[in-house]
Amino acid sequence: PSFSWLKQDREVLSKEETIDILSQTNIEKYRMIEEVDTFGEGADVHIGIVLDEAHNMLSTHQNGSIIGFNPMRTASVAFRAIQLFNQVINISNAPTSTPSLTLTQEGYVGIATTTPTNILTIGQGQGNAIADGWNVYSSEEYKTEITYLEEEDYNEILDEIEELDTATYIWAASAEATAGQEKKNFGVIAEQAPERVLAEDGKSVSLYDYTTFAIAGVKAVKNEVDEIKELLGIIKNEDGTLSMIKEETEQESSSSLSGLVIDNEGYAVFEKIRVKNLEIKAENSAQSGITIYDTKTGQPYCLYTEYGVPVTKSGKCENVLGNSIQPVQEQESSTAETEQKEAEEESVSSAEESTSTTTESVIEEEQQREEFNQEEQEEDSSEEETITTEEPASSAEESTSTTTEETI
Repeated sequence: PSFSWLKQDREVLSKEETIDILSQTNIEKYRMIEEVDTFGEGADVHIGIVLDEAHNMLSTHQNGSIIGFNPMRTASVAFRAIQLFNQVINISNAPTSTPSLTLTQEGYVGIATTTPTNILTIGQGQGNAIADGWNVYSSEEYKTEITYLEEEDYNEILDEIEELDTATYIWAASAEATAGQEKKNFGVIAEQAPERVLAEDGKSVSLYDYTTFAIAGVKAVKNEVDEIKELLGIIKNEDGTLSMIKEETEQESSSSLSGLVIDNEGYAVFEKIRVKNLEIKAENSAQSGITIYDTKTGQPYCLYTEYGVPVTKSGKCENVLGNSIQPVQEQESSTAETEQKEAEEESVSSAEESTSTTTESVIEEEQQREEFNQEEQEEDSSEEETITTEEPASSAEESTSTTTEETI
C-alpha cells in the first residue's frame, strides 16, 4: 500500500541522501548457491544488490535487524537519481537516435560527436560555441623551454602575414542547412596557414597561437613605424598629434631631415639651397618680401619691390608689409597709360642708378668711420668704452631711408 493517507513524516529524498545511498550500494551480478547446487553451470545469472552490504535504507528492518529486501525502496532511489540527473543535465529534448554527449575512458568529452579527440570536442559543422569568456593557462609555472622572439623572428612573422590569404566560406557539413543564406564565415584555410598557428592535427587552427601570431605582427609593424618616424624626425605630441618639431629646450627646438631644419617658430632653415627658378609671392602679392639681416649691425631689413624698384625698410617683412602696403590694382591698358609707364620707367632707371650710387657712398662712408674709430681706439689709453658701430649704422640707416624716400 502506498496511499498518502497511510503515511506520515513524509519528506522528499535529498540529493545528498540519494548520492549517499547509491555510493554505498553496489549493483552486482551473481548466481544463487541453491541454484548452482541444483543446476550446476546452468544456474541463472542474476543482477541485484547484497542486502547486508548495501545501504541499510534499501532493506526491510524489524527491531534493528534486516528481515528482507524491499524492491520498492531500490526502485524509488533509482527514480529519484534520474530526477536529480535531469535537473543538472536536461535531456528532455535530447535525441535518442544518436548520443548528444559522450564521455570516453581517457576523460574526453564529446558534444554532438561520439569520437572526441580532445578533452572537449564539439562535432564539426554543428555551429559556433558561445560563452562569456575562455581563459587559457598561460602562467610561466605551466611552461618550459621559454624562448622570446628576436627582431628577425618578428620580420619573418610579418612576411608570413603578408603572404597569408584570408577567405570567406560556408562549412561543408552545414551547407545544406545554410543554403540561400548570405551569412558566411571569415578566416584562413589551414592548408595555406603558417605551421606555427596550426593545431597538432594540421587541419585546425590554435586560436591562442593564432592570436599571439597577430600580436607579433602588430609589434613588427610598430617597430617599422618607429624606424620611419625616427628617420623622418616625427614625434608624438602630448595631445596625440604628430609633428616634425621636437622640443629640446624652452627657447630652442628643431627637427632635421636631409639638411632641413624646422625651428620652434615654424620656419624652415636650410644650410644650403640651390634652385633653378625662385618665385616669392605671398597670398597677398603686396606682402611679398625677403627679410635679410645687416652684416654690420645684425638688424633686420625687409627687401621688396615697388614698380620694379628694389626697396629696403628697417624691420622684418611681416611687420613692414603687414598692412602698410596695398596691392596694385590691374587696370586696362591704354595708349596714355603706356606713355606714362615709359616715363615712369625712365624715372625709375635714374632712381636705381641714384640708389646704387648712394648705397655705395653709404658703405664707403661707413668703412671710413670704422677706420677712424680703430685709429682713435689705438691712441686712446684710457679704459673708457668707445662707441663702435652703432652711430655709423644709425647714420647709414638714416641715409638709406632718405635715399629710398627720394627714389620713390
